[in-house]
Amino acid sequence: MLKGWFRVRAQGKSSFTVLSMMLALVVALSVLPSTALADPAPVSVSVSPNLSTVALETNRGIVTQDKVKVTGLINSNSTIVWSNYGKASAETIPAVGTSFSTISNIYTKNLNYNAFVPAADGDILSIVEVDAQSGEVLGYTNLPVGAIHIGTVAPMVDRNYVFPGIQAGYNQFLQGANFYNTPNGVTLSNFISSDTAIAFASPNGWYFYINGVSSGSASISFDAADNLTGDKIRTTIPVSVVSNRQPYLNDNEEYYFTGKALTLSVNPPTAQWVPDSIEVNGVAVPSESYTYTPGVIGQSDGKIVLQASVLSEGDNKIVVKTYDTIDGVYEITLHQSQHSYYMSEPLIDRASGGLNATVKFVRNIENNSYRDKSTVIFQLMNGDVPVDTVSVTTDRLNGYQTNRVHFNLADAATNPNYSVRAFLITGDNADPGNLGYNLVTEVNATEFEQRYQEWRDWD
Repeated sequence: MLKGWFRVRAQGKSSFTVLSMMLALVVALSVLPSTALADPAPVSVSVSPNLSTVALETNRGIVTQDKVKVTGLINSNSTIVWSNYGKASAETIPAVGTSFSTISNIYTKNLNYNAFVPAADGDILSIVEVDAQSGEVLGYTNLPVGAIHIGTVAPMVDRNYVFPGIQAGYNQFLQGANFYNTPNGVTLSNFISSDTAIAFASPNGWYFYINGVSSGSASISFDAADNLTGDKIRTTIPVSVVSNRQPYLNDNEEYYFTGKALTLSVNPPTAQWVPDSIEVNGVAVPSESYTYTPGVIGQSDGKIVLQASVLSEGDNKIVVKTYDTIDGVYEITLHQSQHSYYMSEPLIDRASGGLNATVKFVRNIENNSYRDKSTVIFQLMNGDVPVDTVSVTTDRLNGYQTNRVHFNLADAATNPNYSVRAFLITGDNADPGNLGYNLVTEVNATEFEQRYQEWRDWD
């Protein structure tokens, strides 16, 4: 090619001129950098047609809290779209032919499966499209995240539900609310059993049945989708299938307070049944901290008594096991007794010939458990010395109530040392040596009004 070019261009030139031009070209080629003759640099993938429509949902009111939703995804069986979590900067654009396996540690969200991705205002979401057969990257794009894209809807929360054993030949009814706190409702789908010869699921939208086939252990997996946002959680639960039914657990407590032992009644499957171990909130209960007393089959239930020291304020999940298999589960919420009600400061009226005291009570809406018989106690004080006590018992507490008392005192108007203390206790016994549980926390007038409005809005 070079020789031909010189022949054409050299017509009419002297042989000396042609030779000079050839030498000049050789010298020029010899000083070119070696990279000029190397293979071309890898070409980066571009935005493929399937990624040209992707965007972020701007109606953040229906997007799960602290996430963004990717929209405009093309429904295709031949490709899969992946994204990273929101980051401060975009990922490097991958080269054509890049194997997804080399970048799968970066792009961890399968958008075809779940379009909701954790991100923050100012982040960049990087997205790739991958061939489902070859595993090669076909396209790339990125989306800037703004405040208008960040969701505000409360998300589903996994409740860490513990599934007890199920008897072979029987089924167990379960629903999405067993497994998640679902403010928007939930739809369950895509059930898979690890061994259908032991157990399988029969789904129906928001609920399902687990069917026990034969003794053994299996696991059942399913998807839960938030009905409002579409956000999904994948859950796997272990299932134990036993030859005998599980024990029936219940409680006969009058009130659910901390600081006292908890008694569970047990209707066992057989006369020989005995719990091997007990857990509370995932912590094994020492054998000296509980007792089990068998009942008589067909006549009376047995009972498990848990000491107060193994229970805590708030939710308590009690798991009973036999042969290291979950045999029974019972959940109970406990609170401190004094958090049941709020009480106003006693209002004193020093009327002629006596002293009137008025006190108000309003229910704590966060601990709405005690409604039974209680006693209001008014104690008249002269300085630090108790002078008189008046008590009033009510069979059932109201959400809000007012109680008044009158003390006959000739010097009520002239003795400034008189004051009144008020109490609200469980039961009907006002004996100072054998009082029930204190039900109230005394608050000032401003906080009492706030608590009253909370109760009005809640009731």
